[in-house]
Amino acid sequence: MATVAKTPRTSSYTLASAGSGPFLVGFRLFDDDALDVHVNGIRATNFSITTDLSIGYDDNATITFDAALDASDEIQIDGALVPGRDADYLSSDPGMARKLNAELARLWSSVSEISMKVGRTARSLSPLGAFVPVAGRVVVFTADSIEAGPTVDEVENAQAAADSANADALIAVGAAVSAAAAADQVQGVLDSFSYAYIGPKAADPTLDNEGGPLVIGMLYFNTSVSEMRIYDGITPWISYTASETALAKGNNLSDLLNVVAARANLGLGTAATTPSTNYATAAQGALADLALSATELADFAAGGAGQPRVYGLAIDVSAVTVSAADTYTASEGLSPVSGTLVNFGGTVVVGQTYTNERFSGTMRFKCSHRMNGAGTSTLWLYKNGSIAAGPWTNTTTTAVQRTADVSVAVNDVLEWRHNNVTNGSYLEGISVTASDSLVPVLPTILGSEA
Repeated sequence: MATVAKTPRTSSYTLASAGSGPFLVGFRLFDDDALDVHVNGIRATNFSITTDLSIGYDDNATITFDAALDASDEIQIDGALVPGRDADYLSSDPGMARKLNAELARLWSSVSEISMKVGRTARSLSPLGAFVPVAGRVVVFTADSIEAGPTVDEVENAQAAADSANADALIAVGAAVSAAAAADQVQGVLDSFSYAYIGPKAADPTLDNEGGPLVIGMLYFNTSVSEMRIYDGITPWISYTASETALAKGNNLSDLLNVVAARANLGLGTAATTPSTNYATAAQGALADLALSATELADFAAGGAGQPRVYGLAIDVSAVTVSAADTYTASEGLSPVSGTLVNFGGTVVVGQTYTNERFSGTMRFKCSHRMNGAGTSTLWLYKNGSIAAGPWTNTTTTAVQRTADVSVAVNDVLEWRHNNVTNGSYLEGISVTASDSLVPVLPTILGSEA
């Protein structure tokens, strides 16, 4: 039956997810192009209508968009029926009633759409004068007429100005709130300070300005001595600047009450009053830790005849009277360790041994040898078991000095070796001194025992 519902010929959708349709039209459709579709308020034409008009109308028509719409898009479908008749009906037409019912349904549908659109227009309760629209201007309703108002640009500019003014107003409100909060904070600080500072006084007060008890931290200015004073609760009103006990930076510590006691407290002693040249540098200090003490030097100085003497970095034992009973030992340095200086066996023996524990460079070794009687004294200088100098021979009883410059390194062992045939070979006048390029290595205390 071609009836017409009283509901408006419009449908709307809000998409929960993206999609292109199909979407049900929702009202009876008489033509396959009688729709007006808007997406988000903008008229759309990118869709197709699916209908079945075999009985002259379709209650289940749908539309499908050419491309998917986004989620939250809004679709509005309105009827847009164009009234019209394609032919006249004859009274003898056997389908007259059906055709008239269809025409009446179409007609009432068109009236319904017109009524819906009229309801969406601006209306007045009283007759209005004639109005001629002006392109680019909005319509303005007055009490008795319709007029052309401002341009669209003017309306948009006014709206933008209003938005800006509203934003400025919000900023101003925020600034006012912040200023009020800051004022409250400043007032709180002032209140706190006015409570703590009780002003200038000629003498130490015993109560605050309101007659209340004093509180630790209160301040006042003593006009009698021109200084700030603070109440600490223990010592009533002490000087805030403590000028009587403070040091003035411009005095560079000259205003200390007891300079000697201050130096002692710092552990400086007389070091603060003697020139820096009296003390070793850092590099010298490392060497000084290994130097001979005054006691050790005195021991050497008191040795007298027959005692080795120390000159710089070498040991001079040239003054030693050598005999068969002399034995030398030392724990450090380049010094004689042991030696049997008389040889009667006719074989090569070690007469004197030196262990180099300190130096690296060229050393000069001296030794005199002679015979006790007839025979030949032969002398060699060995380094680490190999001949470094010699052999020298002497067949007389007069001592002949032999000299050898030998390059030594730390831990080298040097030995004077000698032999004779009959009456014995004597060694004497043994000495060791620095030669061309002696360099101390891992210096330690030079020591020697006799």
